[in-house]
Amino acid sequence: MSIYCPVVFLREPLSALKRADLLVITKANQVNKSKVNKIKKRIREYNQTAAIITAGYQPLKLRSLNYQQDDLVLKDLTNQEVIVLTAIGNPQSFIRQLNNLQAVIKGKMIFADHHQFTFQDCQQLIKKTQALAVKRVIVTEKDAVKLDREKLKLLRKNDIKIYSLPVELKFFEEKPLRKLLSLSN
Repeated sequence: MSIYCPVVFLREPLSALKRADLLVITKANQVNKSKVNKIKKRIREYNQTAAIITAGYQPLKLRSLNYQQDDLVLKDLTNQEVIVLTAIGNPQSFIRQLNNLQAVIKGKMIFADHHQFTFQDCQQLIKKTQALAVKRVIVTEKDAVKLDREKLKLLRKNDIKIYSLPVELKFFEEKPLRKLLSLSN
C-alpha cells in the first residue's frame, strides 16, 4: 500500500532538524543513492534519533487547462515536442521529470519563483510556439493557477494546448512512517 501526502518544504535552518521525530528527503528519485546517503549523514549531525525516509514526486497525468476532455496519460508525452513554462523555485526538478517521461523539450520559458504570468508573457509564449512549431506547453500545478481564464482563452485562440503535470509525493519506506503514526494515536 502506498501513502501519499501534500508537499511541504523545509524552510527553517538545519539546526531545527533536532526537533524532528521524522524527516523526509524529497526528490530522492532524482538523485543517486550516494547523494541520498550524504544527505542522511548530514541530517545525523543535527539529529541522531529521528526516523529518516525518502520520497519522490510521482507524475499522475497531463491535465488539460484550456481544452475540455483533453487530458492525456503520461505515455502520451513520450517523444512529443513541448515547451516548458514555469515560475517555480527549482525548475530543473520539473524539467528532469519531463525528461524522465521522455518528452522532447524544444523550448523553455523560466521565470523567477512566484512570478505571476502576464498577457505579455503569453504573447511571448505564442511567438515561441510559432517559432518552434510546437503546440503543447507543460506547466506545474503551482504554475497552472497563475493562468487565468482570459490568458488560457488567448492561448487556445492561438491553437496552443496547455497542460499541467499534477504530482503526488510517494514515500519509498513506509515502515518508519507507519510506526510513528501508530505511536501518535
